[in-house]
Amino acid sequence: MSAVKTQVTPDVSELSPEAPDLDRTLSLPEDDTLSFPHGISPSVSLVPYFAELICSEGISEKVFALRYDALKMLQGLIHHYDERGYADKLLNGIAEKKGAMIMSASSKTEMDKILKPKAPHFDGVRFIADRYLLPEEELICWSEASLRAPLNEYAFRRYMELFCRMFPEESEALHIA
Repeated sequence: MSAVKTQVTPDVSELSPEAPDLDRTLSLPEDDTLSFPHGISPSVSLVPYFAELICSEGISEKVFALRYDALKMLQGLIHHYDERGYADKLLNGIAEKKGAMIMSASSKTEMDKILKPKAPHFDGVRFIADRYLLPEEELICWSEASLRAPLNEYAFRRYMELFCRMFPEESEALHIA
């Protein structure tokens, strides 16, 4: 499916007086279907990192390409999680933290560790996360795992620990904090 550039102008009668100008060019599929997410795409959190990379001076073409490719991969991952319905709070956290990690990495080995962190390991008492595995990312992984099979007691505890850390207000309201 290829995209067609189309000018989309909203009906101004629906806008409040303090609403910003919403004229913009959107990339629409050829079948003219368009679905807007309930909010702004979490990929927007990556814009400062792309801008920083584009404006950076004194880095080699190799490091530039490495960081650019990593940011594009991260953008795709965030888009995938967004399509799966994960909370923007988690996705923005991943974008901001991984974006910063990517911008400080300068080797393929380190970039691989950032983009493909090791799964948490179980030490017999609890799960211990890899330093490159963010809590937001681990929570999504546990959520995905719980959709495939029931979690055992230790995995469930870790899942709830991460949920309470990422969503303290919701945890308190649900009386699980």
